[in-house]
Amino acid sequence: MRIRFLCHLGAISHSASLPMRGIVEGFYGRPWQHEDRLEALRFIRDHKLNTYMYAPKHDTLSRMNWREFYPEKELALFEEYVHFSADWDIDFYYMISPGNDIDYTSEADLKALFAKLKQLIDVGVTRFGLLLDDIDYILKGETKKRFATPGVAHAYLVRAVDAFLRETLVHYELVVCPTEYDNGFDSPYLEELEKHTPPEIPFFWTGPETLAHAITTADMQRMRDVYGHPIIVWDNTPVNDFEDDKKQFFLSPYENRTPYLAENGAIGLVANPMPALELSKITLHHMSQFAWYSGSEDFDAVLTEFAGDFLPSFRIFIAHNQNTRIQFGLSLHHQTLLHKKDAKGICDEVEKLVLALRELGKLPNSRFQTEIAPCLMRAECELVLAQALVENDLPKATKTAEELAEMDYQTSSNLPYRLYKNYSL
Repeated sequence: MRIRFLCHLGAISHSASLPMRGIVEGFYGRPWQHEDRLEALRFIRDHKLNTYMYAPKHDTLSRMNWREFYPEKELALFEEYVHFSADWDIDFYYMISPGNDIDYTSEADLKALFAKLKQLIDVGVTRFGLLLDDIDYILKGETKKRFATPGVAHAYLVRAVDAFLRETLVHYELVVCPTEYDNGFDSPYLEELEKHTPPEIPFFWTGPETLAHAITTADMQRMRDVYGHPIIVWDNTPVNDFEDDKKQFFLSPYENRTPYLAENGAIGLVANPMPALELSKITLHHMSQFAWYSGSEDFDAVLTEFAGDFLPSFRIFIAHNQNTRIQFGLSLHHQTLLHKKDAKGICDEVEKLVLALRELGKLPNSRFQTEIAPCLMRAECELVLAQALVENDLPKATKTAEELAEMDYQTSSNLPYRLYKNYSL
C-alpha cells in the first residue's frame, strides 16, 4: 500500500516499511469466537494492517487432531473469514501444526495432511502456514534412519507441502515456523532446515527469546544470516499465556524493537494478542503504527482513540497493568513508594485506581466492560489490604493478602501485596 499526498510543490508518497503487517491468533487457551475474529479483521482493516493468521494452539483440529476434517458448520466460518478478508484487502492465513505426531516416512500421513489443506482450499484459503513449534523434534525409529536429523526431516515436509500447494493452486503463499524459532544464534537444526528448504519460503522468528524483551538491529542481522530466508517476526506481545502471565493484562506501548526490521531481512511483523481482544488493541494499534512508520509512532494518539473523554482514568489503569515481559511492571514512582515502605502513599495510589475503574465503568464499550470486569474487584480488595497496612492491622492484612493470592486476575503493580510480602511493617 502506498499513500500519496499532493501539495502545490509536488507529491509526497509513503510506503509501509513492512509489506506484511498483522495479527497472529497464536495463543494458548480458549480460542477467539467467531465474532471476535470478525472484530479482529475489522481492526486490521481500520489500522493499516493487512494480515490475519489463524493459529490458536487449542484448536485441536489444527494441532493435536490435525488429520480430522472440520465439520461443515466450522468450515463455513472459515469461508466467511476468507470473504471478509478479500473484501477488506486482508491476507487470511490458515496455519496447521502436525508436528506432534506426524510420521515423516508415512505416505498416508502426507495424504492426510494434503486432504486437510484441500478442505480449506475448497472454501477459498490460499495462504498457509506450516507450524513446527513447541514439539518434541527428536527423531526415532524409521524416521531417524531415513532423515538422520530433524532439520532434514522438517525440510522434507516443507517441500512436500509446498509441492502440493503448487500443484493445487495457481497462486499460494506458504510460511514456516521452525521448531527453533527463538534463537539468537546458529544451530545444526537451522542450518539443515535452511539448506534443504526453498529459499523463497519465509521463516517465523520470535526474536532472541520466545517472549522477547527486546529485538535489536544486531539480533536481526544475525538471524538474517542464519536463516537465509525472508523473516516474519512473530512477536509474542501482548500475549499473556505463559506461566502466571494469564492473571495479568498487558497494556504497554509496543517498544524495544529496532525500527530497522525491513532493512535486515524482515518482510513481515505479526503480533500475538491476548485472549482479551479489546485490551489487546492498545498494543496492537501502537504496533500497527510501528509497522507502517518504523519509528514515528504515537502512543498518546492510541490511548486517545481508545479512551476518549475517559483518558485520565485509562492512564491510571494502564499504569497498573504493564507488560512485565518487556518492562519491569512498576513505574519509578511505584518503585519509590515500595522502597520507602510508604503504606499511605501506596494506599493513595490504589484508591486512585479504584476511582479510575469506577469511572471507566461508564465507557461505552461493551467488550471492554466484559474484559475488565475482574479489575474493580481486584482493586477494591487491594485497597482493603493497603488500608490494613496503613492501620498496622496484620490479621486483616494477612486475610486480605490470602484472598488476593487466590484471584484469577492481578495488577502488574500489585502494590499492597508486594509491600505485605516483601517488606516488614
